[in-house]
Amino acid sequence: MKTRHLICLISLVCLTALGACKGSEPVAQAPQTQPQPPQPDVPAPSAEQFVAGELLEIDSDAMTLVLKDPKGNEQKLAYSRATKVTGIPNAAELGRQEGRHATIRYVERDNLKSAVQIHIEAGS
Repeated sequence: MKTRHLICLISLVCLTALGACKGSEPVAQAPQTQPQPPQPDVPAPSAEQFVAGELLEIDSDAMTLVLKDPKGNEQKLAYSRATKVTGIPNAAELGRQEGRHATIRYVERDNLKSAVQIHIEAGS
């Protein structure tokens, strides 16, 4: 009988201690987020597109070029130092490629076509 009382007393002490410890621990709560104001529609980055044709104009200072596609449409594209240029020995020669055939991979955002890669066709 004494053993039973001792076990009950130990259990009661343990439960009390456990309850006290639980009350002192910081309770993890989900971070409260404030409602965000509605965001204006931000268009997702457009997928890369391709265009091929004849290089009509290349402005190395403005870093733009005009390409005439097979349907006769002229498209103005911008490029940057990050634009990969292939088919010629180096990108510095891009300004001398007017009249050559090129394939351009680009993205369009806000009506601006930005070249990602320009490939100058061999023998064109």
